[in-house]
Amino acid sequence: ICPVCVTMYVSILGIFFLSKSILSVKFRDIIKFNINYLKQIFSRAGKESSIEQRLSHPLRFIVILVWFFAMGYLGLRYYENTVIKPSLANVQLILTQHFSQDKIDINTDGAPVSGNPDSKIRIVEFSDFECPACRLLSSNMKTIMLEYGDKVSLTFMNYPLDKSINPHVKNDIHKNAGLAAIASLCAQEQGKFWEFHYKLFENQTDISPDFINETANELGMDMNALNMCLESNEIKERIISSINTGKSIGVSGTPTLFINGRKVHYWNSSEVIKAIIDEEIKVN
Repeated sequence: ICPVCVTMYVSILGIFFLSKSILSVKFRDIIKFNINYLKQIFSRAGKESSIEQRLSHPLRFIVILVWFFAMGYLGLRYYENTVIKPSLANVQLILTQHFSQDKIDINTDGAPVSGNPDSKIRIVEFSDFECPACRLLSSNMKTIMLEYGDKVSLTFMNYPLDKSINPHVKNDIHKNAGLAAIASLCAQEQGKFWEFHYKLFENQTDISPDFINETANELGMDMNALNMCLESNEIKERIISSINTGKSIGVSGTPTLFINGRKVHYWNSSEVIKAIIDEEIKVN
């Protein structure tokens, strides 16, 4: 459910009923007016009518129609790019393509790990706390990790698209992502990484120094230790190292997901991720 869309619909309905009340117009008259208006759109104006009279209604209708189709198309494309539910045949093809890749050795030393660190199924996620697609993947991975338990491990690698800390980013894409990445590792220092991680993703549009402090307080973190950590060069170096590791293995954006050293090209499909994990479990 899109909160922006819901708010828009509620607002439009509110405006409609308020206008109806203020203007003292009956609902029946509104329906009648709109039916007549639609008739005018499709009716042909007489020869004696001006060009503006003959063209205004049809052109307006065409513009509205094109706009609806454009919005529908863009909405469909967004859905396909964020929530993919491929057919069984497509999953098999994706698996074949996935396992044809060579394995990449990824250095994840010191990075936070969820699940079983000794598992033979190692999932590595390069992510940015202000990235909307990363939020989607985080939500999906939370469910997947609960489902597979000790059979897998998930390692989180910070890759903030923030030029203040990422030397490979030229423009301010996510200006608070660097702060969020630093704060997440400071939370790791106090054993609170994953709780902090989910809080950041759930409130990614609110990330700021104040939000970091509020969240840390809420999680019962040591604020003095946090403040010292936020200024630590060691933490910043760890994030830069994570970024450079990602860059060296072809990470160019977020999120980027690897399972046992192979890049998952359809990271936005839980079905694909689970199919890859299932196949890795069989092999191992």
